[in-house]
Amino acid sequence: MKKITEIIINKTNYSQLNSIISELLSIEDIQKSIRKKITVCILEIVQNNCIHNDNEDLIIQILKNKTIKIVFTHKFSIENYLKLKNHIQKINSFSIEELKDIKIQNIISQTKKKSTGNGLIICRIKSGNPIILEELNEESDIIKSSLILVFNYDNNI
Repeated sequence: MKKITEIIINKTNYSQLNSIISELLSIEDIQKSIRKKITVCILEIVQNNCIHNDNEDLIIQILKNKTIKIVFTHKFSIENYLKLKNHIQKINSFSIEELKDIKIQNIISQTKKKSTGNGLIICRIKSGNPIILEELNEESDIIKSSLILVFNYDNNI
């Protein structure tokens, strides 16, 4: 896999998101529709990190071969990691069509919550592939892990 870009995002440098998105949008051999889907997913994961992970550093890598992989590496408390793992397993258990229905129901039933909870659902729908969560290592009460989204850009014209 060829690394297209890598950046560390945290509360002090959100403006650098512009550079990673600009770099992504300039890749001519990836269809515009796929670049847009990837951009939406990057923004969703950064927002989730901000809300649910206390603005910890988030390393974003974009890798390209026959697929495009977006790798988000960050540290979680064990409790938050297990919640994320369970949430991803649940999302991955549904078909894309079921997830589209769930997304709409979440929007309709949203009350006074900050969000609909659709961020990872949207990423799963946009990528068309299961979300991968890999545990990299564990240090006392912290788990370093990678969340991976895979886009089949050759097939998504």
